[in-house]
Amino acid sequence: TVGTDASVPFATHYNVWKELKYFMKYTDMTAKEAIHFATKGNADNIGIGDVTGSIEVGKYADIQVVQDNPLEKIDSLGNISMVFIKGHQINNPKVKKVKKLTDFEPIEV
Repeated sequence: TVGTDASVPFATHYNVWKELKYFMKYTDMTAKEAIHFATKGNADNIGIGDVTGSIEVGKYADIQVVQDNPLEKIDSLGNISMVFIKGHQINNPKVKKVKKLTDFEPIEV
């Protein structure tokens, strides 16, 4: 599977598109194949392909909308415009970031 919760050094939790980019580079996979692998392929692998993973009547509308065509430029998956989860639009789909470790006050132990 690709894009799971198991982070890897070159693609953190919110940079699945980077993982797809590496898959394409090192396996000669096309963007279409990589996106399928990360969506429908993963859903099928974990047994939920009947409700999510592809855009079909009767399935959850879990959709990420991007500006550019990811089949032409996979990096566009990192530039999200809108997100829908189970058909409901998520307003301002920005990832909340944790402060840098250096932003915290030092403590004595």
